[in-house]
Amino acid sequence: MKYRKLLVTFFLIMTVLPSVGLSQSKMEVTMETDKQSYIIGEIVYLFGLLTDSSNEPVKNAMISIQVVNPTEEIIHIELIYSDSNGEFQDSFMLTPSLDFGIYNIYITASKAGYEDTILTKEFSIIESELSDFSISIEPKTQKFNPGDTLIFTVNIQTIGNFSSVVSLIASESPEHFTVIFSPNVVTPPNTSTMRIITLDNTPEGSYNIQISGNGDAITHNDIVTISNVPASGCLIATATYGSEVASEVQFLREYRDDIVMKTFSGREFMKVFNMWYYSFSPKVADFERRYEPIRIVAQYALYPLLGILQITMKFHYLIDFNHEIATITAGFVTSSLIGIVYLSPLYYLSCLCVCKRYRFPSVNVLRAIILLVLLGLIEIAIGVLYQIPTLVRLGTSQFVISSLAWGVSIMKLYEVISNYPLRLRALILKKQKTFYSRMSNSKL
Repeated sequence: MKYRKLLVTFFLIMTVLPSVGLSQSKMEVTMETDKQSYIIGEIVYLFGLLTDSSNEPVKNAMISIQVVNPTEEIIHIELIYSDSNGEFQDSFMLTPSLDFGIYNIYITASKAGYEDTILTKEFSIIESELSDFSISIEPKTQKFNPGDTLIFTVNIQTIGNFSSVVSLIASESPEHFTVIFSPNVVTPPNTSTMRIITLDNTPEGSYNIQISGNGDAITHNDIVTISNVPASGCLIATATYGSEVASEVQFLREYRDDIVMKTFSGREFMKVFNMWYYSFSPKVADFERRYEPIRIVAQYALYPLLGILQITMKFHYLIDFNHEIATITAGFVTSSLIGIVYLSPLYYLSCLCVCKRYRFPSVNVLRAIILLVLLGLIEIAIGVLYQIPTLVRLGTSQFVISSLAWGVSIMKLYEVISNYPLRLRALILKKQKTFYSRMSNSKL
């Protein structure tokens, strides 16, 4: 009975913990444009920084950007996130359809645990007698699988009285790529379609490709970045909370990117985890979207996980004197707590159904689990030391699975520790009895 009460109490604590409201901190957003006045055809670049009340950067905050013309009509809108340094940036082109005058930029920053903050900046569009052009490419980044063909739009705009044609070339392009423009000569204002063909043997990584536009002895450049690193989203969490920008999904993404992916062992473990996770998560996410009651149940089911990750994130930062050690330790704590909260009830419920009573794992099973945890640590240490990805993947997988089993068997450890004084007393009494028996026999 006491074990049942202990399990119920712990589960309730882990369920309620994430929902306990914390006082919201304040954020401060600063933003500047590259200049105050522009002419038609130029690109406006804006750069911003988000900090908290202690002047520390606020990362992964949602930044909403709206630009309105003198009559308060929206000409540009964007939703971005601050990076690990709290910085963000955006850009947009001033098209010929825009009027001269004062334009306002409205910045709204939001993040769970912080108060929303708003900033307004202005710039102006003025007349000019210049003869120039501008070049911009959308999108700026794309991901691909080797062998894919990527499509971009090259936008050429006139500045002032420019009336010449513009020729497009890939002035800096790494090997493994073929760049084709259609058309490759443009009369601005106009656009061209750019195709980047990747080879089947393109190595993993990110690549910058510089595109140049030449016209009337004037040259302008723009750069696109392509990467064949697969994107990994939190499909189930996104379906559960309804959006990729939900605070819970952002937190899971932050935990993955800022803790797990910052280390060699974490990156190799995520490769194994993604193979397992994406084998079923698309179907589960689709099922949740179609059945609202399932989605609501999933929200409550994920609350303990969010609480566990919040605890281990704080624990990770406390011991972050070495990234690898901190990540492995946080992984052990996370896996153990997941085993306790999610797997222990299932295990003991199955025991009740089959055996009609609780049946804790034996001491031998507990010893085997501890041995597997230690072996996993040794494999990780050797793999990290000698940079052996396969060994690290094997070691991290074994380490996490055995840590989950450790969480399930933790009640057996509690039983052993709680019964140790009784067993020690029984052993002492047995020794005393044997001693007195021998003394009696010697007197006889």
